[in-house]
Amino acid sequence: MKSLIELAGDLMQMGAPGEEPGYRFLHGMRTAHLADELARREGLRDHIRTDALFLAGLFHDVGKCTASSESDHAEAGADRVRFLLRGKLEPEGIDVVQRAIRWHNKREHYPDDLPLEGLLLQDADLLDHFGATEIWLISYRVAARGGGAKDFLADYREAASWRRYALRSLHYPESRKEIRARMRVGAHFHRQLARETMCIEGELICESIPGNAFWTERP
Repeated sequence: MKSLIELAGDLMQMGAPGEEPGYRFLHGMRTAHLADELARREGLRDHIRTDALFLAGLFHDVGKCTASSESDHAEAGADRVRFLLRGKLEPEGIDVVQRAIRWHNKREHYPDDLPLEGLLLQDADLLDHFGATEIWLISYRVAARGGGAKDFLADYREAASWRRYALRSLHYPESRKEIRARMRVGAHFHRQLARETMCIEGELICESIPGNAFWTERP
């Protein structure tokens, strides 16, 4: 497993514009561990291939390294992972990994016989986008384009439909419990940042300085 983790790190160190270096690998590692923890909480570890689940989480976005913006990275990743795992996992295990990756982003349209590993991966992939991780992801994107606190607040609000989609797309009770806890973290941070930087209860004053602007509350 260690060699496969190192392989994933080598393949997915590059990030897309607005992503931290190595984001795809780090997201894959977090997703793999989240999927395993979710399986444990739901009492499913005795009913799945835990090795296949971990590898599906680790490599689920490997297709983004080669797929064009117009193509489906899940399809590209499913095709690529069969080659990457050849000789490192038996064919039956590779089939499980490949199917889980192929359907990981098709949460509203997936086959009835999708294995448990595929459903767990769908939930874990969503969960990793919320909580403190969501705060970090938005902050990094905003900073990468030269934005500030006001831009963070706007981006967070604009993601409301994404949060609704995530809530209705989860399969397991433990996933819904976890995502609500994570969303509370994000919502609290948003409210606190708004209170401190935008002064919700006070009159707003914009003090312009070269290249920036601060919002402060009138005494």
